[in-house]
Amino acid sequence: MIENNFHPQVLALKKKIEELRAGLLKHINELPDNPAIKRLGNGCFTMSVSDTFTSLKSGVYKDGQDKRTLMSCWCPEMHDFKRQYQKIATILSSKPLEDMERTLHQIILQEKWDGYKFHPDVIKNLKALWEGE
Repeated sequence: MIENNFHPQVLALKKKIEELRAGLLKHINELPDNPAIKRLGNGCFTMSVSDTFTSLKSGVYKDGQDKRTLMSCWCPEMHDFKRQYQKIATILSSKPLEDMERTLHQIILQEKWDGYKFHPDVIKNLKALWEGE
């Protein structure tokens, strides 16, 4: 008898958890695209060579502020923000709900996941979403 009353509540809770997950992933995928690129189609874009130069993390000063150094990144994935948001959404979708916050915080803090480096502006947009800005 207890089992019959408990089962619908568990199903409703699981449904709510999946709705929360889907909502977060939807918001991540809707973050702004790279303004430096001109999309020609899905996964295809052009950009100026000068725009391939970007500030990438290289350490922190004694006061804790990030050091940034100008570097050229010719890797198309670095400039395709939509692909990076999809990567983050895929990472988070594979995590249990209770680990999603920690994983997202780790991605924001380290600007990478499992060797995959994210563009600083992708991290900035992700951080703004998480902090509700």
